Amino acid sequence: DESSQVMRFPFVVAPDATNVFGAMHGGVTASLADIFTTIHLWGVEPQLRHVSANISIQYLSAAKGDSDVICETRVVRYGKRLAFTEFSFVSASDGEVLAKGTHNKVFV
Repeated sequence: DESSQVMRFPFVVAPDATNVFGAMHGGVTASLADIFTTIHLWGVEPQLRHVSANISIQYLSAAKGDSDVICETRVVRYGKRLAFTEFSFVSASDGEVLAKGTHNKVFV
């Protein structure tokens, strides 16, 4: 069942993705959350097209530039018109949760 599957997307925070404080920019976090949850949903339902209905993010700690981060995604559930996903960004070095949230999609 789709709710038990977790996908992991490892990446390094590039210097171009940081803000003036040297941490990953919140907009980059939001964009990556969108991209990674969309890829996961395509893996579950590759034939369906979908658009974002809502994305919600809690920023908990900074991901410093050049650090290793893993985004973990999960498709919580989906039906004929809606899909509900969750994501979390964790530090690869110590497992600290850096950001987490939900991304809801509408099938079109």
